[in-house]
Amino acid sequence: MTSEPWGNRPLRILNVGLGWASTTGGHTVTRELAIGQAQAGHQAYVWLPEAFEDPGIPNLRLLHPTNPAQWPDPTQTAKQRAATQQAMLLSRDGLPAEVDLIVGHARFTGDLALELRDRYYPNAMTAYVMHMSPEEGSRARHGDGTHADRKAREDVGRMRRADLTVGVGPLIAEESAKLLQRDRLDKPVHELIPGVVPLDPPQYRSFQRRYELLLTGRMDDLLKGGPEAVAVINELRGRGVPAQLSMRGVPPENLAKAQLEVNIQSGNSVRLREFTNDTTELQRDYNGADLFVMPSHHEGFGLVATEAAGAGVPILVDEMNTGVGMFLADEQRVPRELGAGSVVRASSHDTTAWADRVQEILATLPAERERAMRLRAHLITNYSWQQAAEGLVNSSRLVHDGPARSALDPELQNAIRLGLQMPVQKSAYEKPAGERPNRPNNPGPSTGLSR
Repeated sequence: MTSEPWGNRPLRILNVGLGWASTTGGHTVTRELAIGQAQAGHQAYVWLPEAFEDPGIPNLRLLHPTNPAQWPDPTQTAKQRAATQQAMLLSRDGLPAEVDLIVGHARFTGDLALELRDRYYPNAMTAYVMHMSPEEGSRARHGDGTHADRKAREDVGRMRRADLTVGVGPLIAEESAKLLQRDRLDKPVHELIPGVVPLDPPQYRSFQRRYELLLTGRMDDLLKGGPEAVAVINELRGRGVPAQLSMRGVPPENLAKAQLEVNIQSGNSVRLREFTNDTTELQRDYNGADLFVMPSHHEGFGLVATEAAGAGVPILVDEMNTGVGMFLADEQRVPRELGAGSVVRASSHDTTAWADRVQEILATLPAERERAMRLRAHLITNYSWQQAAEGLVNSSRLVHDGPARSALDPELQNAIRLGLQMPVQKSAYEKPAGERPNRPNNPGPSTGLSR
């Protein structure tokens, strides 16, 4: 990194992405974080493998490789096209002349961001954004510890090369810090809380006999807890609670077959809907929901839950195995009277515990709806995407300039502990080959674990 301090000037930020629409959580975070950077007054670039319509947001530019010779061939398979797009993003054609900060996301664009720095922007700082725990996520999904350990080592390699690691939510920030600690790597970690977008709240009718639970996400991923949600519905109906479940996120090619199967499993109490990123359709889902549930076995954060909270729908998530659950249970961030009622201190495998909590919420639904609206107000006031972007930029400034040189005032430097964890102790050891040296005289603040 350059020795010239940034001070408080606006930054030129290059966000490396693979898509613009919300087909994955990674695409959503990349897009919304870039928009937040632009809203905060920075020049935000998004480097994408193909052209997208200009969103018309000041300070935001969508860029793509401009050399047609590098573009994918229409005859390529999906795998070949993906490889071509990755290679395209390493091209110089179409990139801005200079940038201060490059942001890459997980294995999808993290390596690309680091390579772009090494090739074209040697004075730029890099932030590597972790979305999933390679250890917990891989073990929960594959049951393969060897696979999980390999993925963890790959992520540590990226964190070693980056200047700042960013964990999306408290679970991933803590997991990232632990991975660095195991390898005795003196690297800072920023904890990023995703923004909450305000949506129109439901307009409830004055009388109803049945209750609708909603679960959204990619239902072909068993980590999302689809079968467990069905088990909860069966348990509730066995108790005489007239509940039904809507599940949004089934691949369209599997929809009919899956619906027939779940009809038998649930006694026709589950409605499956195909995956969509159409905000109008998702708003209709929220309009009809009495309770949003997220019984994931493991969730790095859980954007679908905060999206529902932004619509004022009561939500219920796992406190122990999801980032959003840890966030809602953190009384320094969310008042207990707003957050505690939205978490379950039980795995989604514990059908009885989940059914008990759902039944409690449905029994006091008017009060729960009122609490959900107060939670919505708290989240959209304190956790916007612009605030998320500003937090990341402020942590980056402090890492880049150092506390002795940073133009940030002392009160703000202290407040950055809300998002930045710096190593408390230095270790005397030889840095492995390939690691970029830390800035001289820049130990960073000993702030402890971010809150």
